[in-house]
This record gives sequence, structure tokens and C-alpha cells, in this order.
Amino acid sequence: MTLPKEITEALENTQELTADTFSEGSERRQYTRRSAHWRATITTRKKQVVQCKTKDISKRGASIASPVDFKRDALVLLEIHAYYGGKNMEFKVLGEIKHTSIAPDGRSFTLGVFIKDAPDKAFAFFKKYAEGQI
Repeated sequence: MTLPKEITEALENTQELTADTFSEGSERRQYTRRSAHWRATITTRKKQVVQCKTKDISKRGASIASPVDFKRDALVLLEIHAYYGGKNMEFKVLGEIKHTSIAPDGRSFTLGVFIKDAPDKAFAFFKKYAEGQI
């Protein structure tokens, strides 16, 4: 099958993008992340409560495994129940859903949550944890 001339010309001027295409440091994330598998709870404006689990954490964000999908840009109350260094800690933060995708298991979702507001204690702990300072 022969493609129309305008399509073949357009294809000649494109470049396939792969992971090797990008140079070191081109990662979109601003902050260092570290794996963290802690219990989490998301509460919506309509008071819907969803039990979740963190996958990783940074100073200003978290990747969350959730049984429920959320709309992008939704504001949520995110409670993270961290256990670290023999201590249970609970952090309540205002989060904004920035990304959602279907998880590899096909039955749950992975949410990218930006932490819009949190107590200084929470930001300090997340930063130190993510950067491996503790």
C-alpha cells in the first residue's frame, strides 16, 4: 500500500522518541523521589474517602496506588500514615491530582499528586526522606 505524498513527507521529517533520545537530567520531575509504601487516605470535597497506598514520595508530591480514579486537577485531602525509624507519623496535606493512569494490574490506578499545602514539618520530613538524608 502506498501512502499519500504529504504523509510520507511528514514521516520523513519526524524522529522516533525513545528513552535513549533524552539526555541525562531531562526527567520532568523537579524533586527527588524515593520509594515509600505507606498507608494513605484520600478525602474528596464531597467527603468520599478512599483507602490508598503511597508508591513513592518527594518533597512536593507522591505517587499513589488507588482503587478509584480521580479527575485531573481535583483538590483532595491526602493523609499519609508513615512508619519510619520505629515511629508512626501522620501527615495531612492538600493535594492536587496531576496525573492518573491505569496501573499495570489493570484493576487499580496510579495517581500523581502534587502537594499544594502542608505543615512545614511534613515538607521537611518528605524532603529529608526522599533525598535519603534520613
